[in-house]
Amino acid sequence: MAISLRRATRVMGALVLVLGCSWACSSPSERELPAYAPRPPQAHDPGPSLGATFDDPILLTFAAARPRTRYLGDQGFTLTRTSEGFVSASSQHAGDFGIAFEVDGEWRAVDARMAKPIEIVSTASDSVVYRYSLLEDLTVEARFVVVTSGAAALDVQVRGVGNQAHTVTALPFLRRCDAPFTELGDLEGGLRATREVLPPPVLPVIGPGTYLTSMVDGFVSESPTWSWAGIETCSAGDTPSAQDMIALRQAWSEDKKPSTAAAVALAPMRAVVHPGETVPFRVFRGAVDAASPERLGAELGAARDASLPALLDEGKKRNAKIPSPKPGLTREESFLWTSSFVLLDQLLMPAEGKLRHEYFLFSREPTWWFARLGLHIHEALAMILLAHADPRAATEVLRNFVDRTEADGYLPYNFGPVVEQTTGRTASSPLFSYISWEVYAVAKDEAFLRDAYAAGKRIHGFWTRERDTNKNGLFEWGGLAISESLRDLENVIWTNVAAPNLVEAIDLQVEMIVEEQSLAKMADALGLAGEGAEWRAKADALASAVNAKMWDEATGFYYHVGRDSQSFTFKTEGDLKRKEIAGFLPLWANIVPTDRRARLLGHLTNPDTFYRPFGIPGLDRTDPYFSAGATRCCRWNGPVWVPWMMLLHRGLRAAGRPELAVELSRRTRAGVMAQLARYHQFRELYDPDDQKAPNDSMPNYVWSSLATLMMMED
Repeated sequence: MAISLRRATRVMGALVLVLGCSWACSSPSERELPAYAPRPPQAHDPGPSLGATFDDPILLTFAAARPRTRYLGDQGFTLTRTSEGFVSASSQHAGDFGIAFEVDGEWRAVDARMAKPIEIVSTASDSVVYRYSLLEDLTVEARFVVVTSGAAALDVQVRGVGNQAHTVTALPFLRRCDAPFTELGDLEGGLRATREVLPPPVLPVIGPGTYLTSMVDGFVSESPTWSWAGIETCSAGDTPSAQDMIALRQAWSEDKKPSTAAAVALAPMRAVVHPGETVPFRVFRGAVDAASPERLGAELGAARDASLPALLDEGKKRNAKIPSPKPGLTREESFLWTSSFVLLDQLLMPAEGKLRHEYFLFSREPTWWFARLGLHIHEALAMILLAHADPRAATEVLRNFVDRTEADGYLPYNFGPVVEQTTGRTASSPLFSYISWEVYAVAKDEAFLRDAYAAGKRIHGFWTRERDTNKNGLFEWGGLAISESLRDLENVIWTNVAAPNLVEAIDLQVEMIVEEQSLAKMADALGLAGEGAEWRAKADALASAVNAKMWDEATGFYYHVGRDSQSFTFKTEGDLKRKEIAGFLPLWANIVPTDRRARLLGHLTNPDTFYRPFGIPGLDRTDPYFSAGATRCCRWNGPVWVPWMMLLHRGLRAAGRPELAVELSRRTRAGVMAQLARYHQFRELYDPDDQKAPNDSMPNYVWSSLATLMMMED
């Protein structure tokens, strides 16, 4: 029978590992393994299995749950599986750790040598339970829990289910190949080390107290006679390999303790697993600020003493709030549905510092420094989805915006528990009243509605006074306008035609219209019919101005107009007539006249321009500045941004084209699911054409959960 080169290579690799690279490679006679006497296994019933695998679109990133978090030094992990079958808890700056196994003298880390593939049984925002078989009669159930912001626990329980006893040896490993650990030394149960993290280049601009650059790590096991060893280099790549494990085992056998190490191993733990017996192997990873090294022992102690079954049950209770997936979803879509709500639970933080209410991070792990700085109203669009699982939490988050709205209606672009960014009185984009109304529609919290309406009126007043410099009834971005505009940095108009404060942007006008429409609904619900009528009149007047000035009959599209020229020309004739995704937003406000809809939708559904396999890109694909790659933050000339897909999705329904809304939803979630299956993380933005291309945009971005809101509303 013919066999593919890829499979032949994999089989050969497995044979090399089994026949040539068992623990015997390291000459165990040089150093005897210590006795291992584990604590009794902790029983836990995870309930019915998800039946997921590493090939499924499921979130496998974990961080401490709200009651056990802190602002700085918050370390989370993503569960990863290498092509060789190693499973490890990986992070951006702290490396990865896990346990590799040998059974009866043979490696069992390679998929080809396992009796069945790894099964994801259950997940929560801080934990995962997964299973696999080392042999047909030797099963594994692993529980990984991020216990606190400073410590995580891995509990791997090996059970004999046949008629034969097996000798199982576990090798706990910790790797950080991009930069070494330094100042290695003994810690009760294992190892203590330090690591340095390169600060972001703009850190001095942002201010102190936002980022840790020096950490102290601890890595310990339950072996009563512990020791550690290290190697100075490890294999290329972000995940462990068999070569790493062999080198680490050899280093332990020879008692090598270098002053700096790229990877370390703790004393191998060996036990005979008899039929019907369960033997647990446990390791704990800690990380604290180097300025407070005394906290390391407390963090590791909390992880060691924690009841993992109790923490897993807490996660199950939080997950119980998730609404059941809609009937008719595929298995993969159901994973996306649940993962979206798990992501939101993970990104919620407890009230702290300057904030009196729970708040959210727009990204949490792998750690990205800017995500720690505070709240933005545009990312709060995700609270509309959260309201369906936890309406109390969604309104609590929005109360932070109520609190921070100043008497004149100024709501800062960014504010958080520690840092606030107010450069030039840069304001939050006018989305507050829209989000508040949508959350109220689910939560039905009338006290919140009254407070949100009062804040929304003040915010609207700020925009009408401060962001209409020529007093013509149309608005411009102000402050640090490129941030205020949301479509920041890589945007064809801002970088090639005009600064955002020098145009009257179509997206800003639409946001103001939707704010006025939302304020009208809020006023009606509060029994203020007269005010509701006034808001609707304002919205209608602005809509009329938009349709009169910003629609181009020749091309059938909406564009920005120059603040001073009041035309589509800024410097050269028609230079503002670039087809951007913003030109479709009038659909969201439902202000497109009936006789224009077909022409506008013709652009959206044209596969050569906007109608791409995985959503609507930020720029017409035929524009010379179109660039699809999701290679970094802030790219608006091609990638797909899920929140804008959500707004267009609602706009298509309002325009009487629900079939297009359903198709847009399908394409958007296909892109999100492709990356979720690939990285087991959400992303900030997505390639509209090629989901096999690298996606290096920010991980686990809060608003990509809105793909599930689109599914919910289909």
